[in-house]
Amino acid sequence: MSVALGYIVVRCEALEDSVRFYRTLGLELVRERHGGGPEHYSARIGELVLELYPARTERTAGVRLGLIVDDLAGVVARLIEGGAEVSQRGGEWVVVDPDGHVIALSSSS
Repeated sequence: MSVALGYIVVRCEALEDSVRFYRTLGLELVRERHGGGPEHYSARIGELVLELYPARTERTAGVRLGLIVDDLAGVVARLIEGGAEVSQRGGEWVVVDPDGHVIALSSSS
């Protein structure tokens, strides 16, 4: 089984300060918005996408991971068998880890 990290979402209490910080590190952050979601910033680091979102109160802790797996159906089935609550949002399957971090799963194919 192959797993790759596709993106990381970092929730920021001081979004604009974080944008300045990551730009100082050399990242080329661009402003974007997906559908009705919040305005945020993203940058490519090789094949990885880093997204900086405003902090908000919800089940999501400070970090969201996007994992790319080669056997999406199998991974989802194993998660469900293990008692995890898995839902589908758009083209991704989403599960929350025991600490409240959202893990989005998508297929490598």
